[in-house]
Amino acid sequence: MPLDVADTNDLLDMDLLWQIASYGIVLLAVLVIPFCMMFYESKDEEYGVVKQFFHAFWACLAILVFVAVAVVICYSFGGTARIPVVAISSPLTANGADRLGPVSTVAYSSSATTMDISVTLAVYVIAVFVFVGYVLFTIFGAIGLVALPLDGINAWRTRPHPMSDVEFAQWQLVFRDRAQRLLHVCDAFERESARRRTKAQELSAQGERDAQKKLKKLYTGTERKLFNQIRQAVVLLERDFDFVLTSRGEREYNPFVYWGKLLGGIVGAVISFAWVAHMAIYMFSDNPMSTVLNALLDWLGTSSATAVVVYSGLVVYLQLAVLKGNVKFGMRFFLLMAIHPMEAHKTMMSSFLFNMILLLLSTVAVVKFCTTAFSVYALDTSAQVIFGLAINYLSGMSSYFTYAPYVMLVILLITLVYLLAFPAEKPQEVSLESSLHASGLITERVGDGKVRETPRRAVK
Repeated sequence: MPLDVADTNDLLDMDLLWQIASYGIVLLAVLVIPFCMMFYESKDEEYGVVKQFFHAFWACLAILVFVAVAVVICYSFGGTARIPVVAISSPLTANGADRLGPVSTVAYSSSATTMDISVTLAVYVIAVFVFVGYVLFTIFGAIGLVALPLDGINAWRTRPHPMSDVEFAQWQLVFRDRAQRLLHVCDAFERESARRRTKAQELSAQGERDAQKKLKKLYTGTERKLFNQIRQAVVLLERDFDFVLTSRGEREYNPFVYWGKLLGGIVGAVISFAWVAHMAIYMFSDNPMSTVLNALLDWLGTSSATAVVVYSGLVVYLQLAVLKGNVKFGMRFFLLMAIHPMEAHKTMMSSFLFNMILLLLSTVAVVKFCTTAFSVYALDTSAQVIFGLAINYLSGMSSYFTYAPYVMLVILLITLVYLLAFPAEKPQEVSLESSLHASGLITERVGDGKVRETPRRAVK
């Protein structure tokens, strides 16, 4: 965007550069990274790399065909941008019959209307991915704007403190209890999953296809929920274990890390507040009293190095908020989606690639959001034409783009209240009786079937 703003003399073909960048993102998000994910997850020592390659290839081909068909169908019904304009009409008086000389306006009238413009398929493909990314950005971005500063401050507030031998022994008993219960649940889950697969094969052999499909649909959803629930408990168990070992002195402890998190939390709180104020004052009003962040960039100098650094910091912060919101949402509402935490030396390849896709989708969404948020700063740029006009007013998408900032603010306020009331993630109860016995996935009882929560607190 700063390059587009600085190119006032049209020395560069910014339309082409934006399309190349956007299509590069689409290619990575639809083909390259999904291929890597499927290639990695389909590792088979018996059949080797060849089977891995073809498994990933055919899966990506199916994704590509599905996306292409969906885009073409949507384009045939909504490939028109209805741009609002003001039509001004005025009768003019001409002096002379053979030429149009000096004229004078005798009257004029204006009316609000729309101008329909058909966008190309190339622009519509970008618009589809912008829309998908904007939905994710609205949810995860709002959560992350609250979670980023609060987690930094809470990390300092609950930083490790020296621990006595008695306290360490008590924590060892808690960890042993939690680990044993998780192992019991996992063992029962594995046995019952094998039993379910056997039952499905028997139904298939008997020709009862409908019963097999119903059984598979029921158990697949239940398995996914339980798997996410167990994974959440494992992640929190590992975090608590590292926390206690650090408090005990068996892990390297650097106090500057936690003071840095406090400083980052304070700076993040300022940036989050700036974004909220900008949306409330500038984006929610047709006649804003101030352009807020636009005025800041204009004061710094539109094309100055300082303005570029400030703009880049604001945009990168939004993308970090999306990643943070995804992890925070997954840890709190694990039944709805898988958990993909990003931790140094502990991140699975699948989680890393998943977050890469999320980051790519959020990139085009953030560009779209910034063309609206910085409409004064980005005035007369190619980005404004592509994202602020052609894509913003597309049929079927314009309503969401209009009201998404309001939805984002509502989610942000709800998240703020929720995280202030419940600042720390806690492992939920994994009850075989209550959550799974009714569905029939697990029929046996393992102890009381619970993973007890460990209070997350600073140990003095």
